[in-house]
Amino acid sequence: TSCVSFMFTKDSVCIIFAIERNVNREFDKIWVSCDNCIYQYIHEYIDNTENRGDLFMLTRAELKQQAKEQLKGNLGMLFLCTLIVTAISFVIALIPVVGTVATYIIAPPLSLGLIMVYLSVTYREKVEIGTLFNGFQCFGKSILLYILITIFTLLWSLLFIIPGIIKAYSYSMAFYILAENPDMTAKEALNESKLIMNGHKMELFVLQLSFILWILLTCITFGIAGIYVYPYMQLTTTNFYHNIKRKEEPVYEAAAEVVE
Repeated sequence: TSCVSFMFTKDSVCIIFAIERNVNREFDKIWVSCDNCIYQYIHEYIDNTENRGDLFMLTRAELKQQAKEQLKGNLGMLFLCTLIVTAISFVIALIPVVGTVATYIIAPPLSLGLIMVYLSVTYREKVEIGTLFNGFQCFGKSILLYILITIFTLLWSLLFIIPGIIKAYSYSMAFYILAENPDMTAKEALNESKLIMNGHKMELFVLQLSFILWILLTCITFGIAGIYVYPYMQLTTTNFYHNIKRKEEPVYEAAAEVVE
């Protein structure tokens, strides 16, 4: 009897499960020779919804379920952060003459800060009001990114509305990317968004469309339901971002005894 260490990368685990589903006999013989603990280890890892996101694309239902779990204990703080951003933007907009311009200057870093708050929830970090203003650390980049998105979307919209909508979805993850990679330039964040959204634009559209009844409920309740609905939608979108972003392949180790 000897002990063998197994190194499982993202690709190798996917291959193992593909072979398992095909009931490959050769694989079965090798696997039977291993201690059952490694088999159980992988299955338990995969069964965890958050871990599945490291290996497979989560379904809409799984993304939403993940968001519901993340809302527990965080709903009040998320609503408060959203309320603060809305209140600041509203008050600034009321300032005579310069209000409109000031709103366009303040809104991008505030939006970036709010995304940082939601990202912290997905990383199981403590949600703090101060995080909301971390977006001002990328003050210039956030404004430039907002300007680039606006200009490119408007230019594509000149070719009829549909191209503009498609490009808006291409750029939709740019602020999330900048929030996680503050050393990036605005253009790099925009390009990375285009890259990771390639092939996923329709998925995001359908995901957002699935909230239509929740949005109607918010309207019917005169915005009261939005206390829950807005954080729920934002967390789901944040999880979607995690699901499609490029990341280093995680390595999982397990050991099993091979009976010779």
